[in-house]
Amino acid sequence: MGILKVKSWHIACGLLFVGLVGCSSPEVRDYENTTPQFDIQSYFAGQTWASGMVQDFSGEVTRRFTVSIEGHTDAKGHFIMDEHFQYANGETSQRVWTFKPVDEHCFEGSAADVIGTAYACQYGHAVHMNYDLSVELDKGDYWTFAIEDWLYLQPDGTVLNRSTMRKWGFSVGSITISFSKQAPRTAGSE
Repeated sequence: MGILKVKSWHIACGLLFVGLVGCSSPEVRDYENTTPQFDIQSYFAGQTWASGMVQDFSGEVTRRFTVSIEGHTDAKGHFIMDEHFQYANGETSQRVWTFKPVDEHCFEGSAADVIGTAYACQYGHAVHMNYDLSVELDKGDYWTFAIEDWLYLQPDGTVLNRSTMRKWGFSVGSITISFSKQAPRTAGSE
């Protein structure tokens, strides 16, 4: 009977290990040989437009927005992304990112509502970025969320972004964004 318990325990541990390994996240380097090559500075230079949504932990859409982005390299060689958000409820906000190259693949980033340093690396058609974002939930009540961004350059030039928001290690929401170099069509335009 004791041998059966030990064997069952070993099997359970083995299955747990396989399950944990099977659930491991991809590494951005896994995309090194994919195309088209995604270069943050090249893609976001000049004008870029985006639209997206925020979903809570249950998948319910809680916010929708559009973004107008202007990107340029400053005299110090830092890449600046000036993002202007327009939310469906009429609210607006702005975030100005400053990215400093670390090596040929990676950047360190900062913005006023980013706590500490953001880290981004690009390989092949993918960019992976992690940072802590301060978000105002109620007037004067700020929470910090750990954000993990995955951006993928598509063959048609569109960039798809999937972000996971975490608090206390738990996924509490997600953000989905589609970026384009094409100006958006407005209602009634052809």
